[in-house]
Amino acid sequence: ESLQNSYRSLFKYKKVLGWDYQVNNATTASLGVLVAPLSWQPSQKLKAVPLFKANWGNAFVNAGAGAIFTLGIFEQNQRSTLWNARVSKGDGGFEQEKEWFLFAQPEWTWQQYNATLQGVKNASAGNAILADPMPWVFQQSIGLCYAKKATSIKAAWVYQSRETKTQVGTQQYLSLQFNWRF
Repeated sequence: ESLQNSYRSLFKYKKVLGWDYQVNNATTASLGVLVAPLSWQPSQKLKAVPLFKANWGNAFVNAGAGAIFTLGIFEQNQRSTLWNARVSKGDGGFEQEKEWFLFAQPEWTWQQYNATLQGVKNASAGNAILADPMPWVFQQSIGLCYAKKATSIKAAWVYQSRETKTQVGTQQYLSLQFNWRF
């Protein structure tokens, strides 16, 4: 709350009301799996990677499928900045001196439980305003990645369909990520 209020004050935004109705903080535990096998790479500059994921715990119960399409210069999946896996600060045995590519990631997620909407299972909801999740959520990310030696940058525009029937509209936001390894 204090961080959000400081940020809004700095940029002269209106103060947010309703902090008394937010979902309470709670300890969560989850088990998740993500499988992303390389399945199609017709050239050195283009590849498609299917995605399959599942989460189970007291915060999220969901499963999803999608794909990532990349165009440009990239490493193998297990060493790519796309997955935040370019962890070496030196040359690290990479096949490419740098990564520089565009990506698109459409994804469908089935939600059975979502603590950001329903509160954490077996935890007090307090005064929180809760809602049941939509069973299916679509998300589309489009962005670019750049990495060289110890630095990587990822920027993406993200569109997400409504997560609950009571949500007024869809969500769109910009995701920015900067990594520097030392």
